[in-house]
Amino acid sequence: MTADSPHSTSRTARCQCGALEARCAGQPWRISLCHCFACKARTGSDFTLNATYRDEQVVLSGAPRLWERQGEDGGHWVRQYFCGECGTTLYHRIEQRPGSVSVAIGCFGTRDFPPPAYEVYSECAMSGLNLQIEPQAERQ
Repeated sequence: MTADSPHSTSRTARCQCGALEARCAGQPWRISLCHCFACKARTGSDFTLNATYRDEQVVLSGAPRLWERQGEDGGHWVRQYFCGECGTTLYHRIEQRPGSVSVAIGCFGTRDFPPPAYEVYSECAMSGLNLQIEPQAERQ
């Protein structure tokens, strides 16, 4: 499965070495851009782009390593799943979104992906960065 267009019904995300894979069917129910400091540390960038799917839409393969942290607002866990070989964080789960998995959009290896509908923690964005996404009150 590969992404041929923004309207593809299936996409496959992979880590850099190919040991982990997330095969996603249908459209994600949420596409978001996050500026929180934990995402910045995880990606080495000023933000991350995530496509969130229902568990039944995603087939995960490989043997990921797991790192759990507390969310930016505290009290809720975030579980990051990454490749022990190449270090790529392919997906994560958030306690506040049971039954869902968020896949790193950059791991799909395509430019053709719907734009994010949510931008969270925009107050943590790099000074001068204006992506012109309608900010949402919701937190990741």
